[in-house]
Amino acid sequence: METNHFLNVNILDNTEITTTNNVFTLSSSKSSQPTLAKQILLDENMENCPACLNVLTIEKSTCSSCCQQFHDQCFLTDSNLCYACHDIIIQNSIYLHINIKMASVEFKELKSLIMGVDKKVNDFSQQLEKVEHNLTGMINEVKTDVNKLKTKYDESQLEITSLRRDFTELEQGVAGMD
Repeated sequence: METNHFLNVNILDNTEITTTNNVFTLSSSKSSQPTLAKQILLDENMENCPACLNVLTIEKSTCSSCCQQFHDQCFLTDSNLCYACHDIIIQNSIYLHINIKMASVEFKELKSLIMGVDKKVNDFSQQLEKVEHNLTGMINEVKTDVNKLKTKYDESQLEITSLRRDFTELEQGVAGMD
């Protein structure tokens, strides 16, 4: 970067205000607070830290989320985030955790409902098997009864045939007696 000194002010306490590509910086050999005049000049020409509202100096960092500049002491250098963006991430993770808990509760309720339906289906299936077993037994009883009736019918038909033959013989015998 090329340094363009549009404004270069040396103040008695060895504090220098310079501009580089329209970014003002404050450098000092002392770590004292700027005087009121310096502060007014800095406020007019420099940006303030959004966290502490003091003028940004050389020691500044940029948030990777919101792209604002902060003093290093007003910034989470380990995560490269400002406190506000860090808190938003924490808050979102809390909401996500709450949503996961709610989904877990809803899942448990749904699982309970499914288990209830499954139990009812199993109960119905068992009752259906009992009915099927009873119907099968009844059908077998009816088949047995039908077979018994058929046997009795066949026996009756044989008896009727025998009685007709006997009747016919008797009739022929009576007709021969006449």
